[in-house]
Amino acid sequence: MGLRKGDRVMGGMVVPASAEAGQMSFAGGWQVIVVSTTGYANRVPLDEFPVQGRSTQGVQCLRATKSGGGLGDVAVGRLGDGIDVYLADGRRFHANDLGQIEALTRGSRGKRLVDVGDSEVARVVAAQ
Repeated sequence: MGLRKGDRVMGGMVVPASAEAGQMSFAGGWQVIVVSTTGYANRVPLDEFPVQGRSTQGVQCLRATKSGGGLGDVAVGRLGDGIDVYLADGRRFHANDLGQIEALTRGSRGKRLVDVGDSEVARVVAAQ
């Protein structure tokens, strides 16, 4: 990865081999859940994130804004999987199905998923 001054890596994920084999259709396929620090969430099909070559700057998944906040965390899962959002103050929000999160274009702020109050999103986990 080619990082610029001030850039930082926030995490990484192993993409399942079945996703790479083209089994990523929107209806039930692999989804990327992007959650901002202020609790906004967006669901984007994994196939909207192109594979990048070496020394690239990566792909934007969220445009940081004053009201929407910056990137809190991302997770990869399939429709039907649950999602847990952990806040910095120790609270947890759970949704039973990734389908509860509206699917929008990559980079969108999304819709409010959780009211973080005075805290912020620290971690997002998707699991079957």
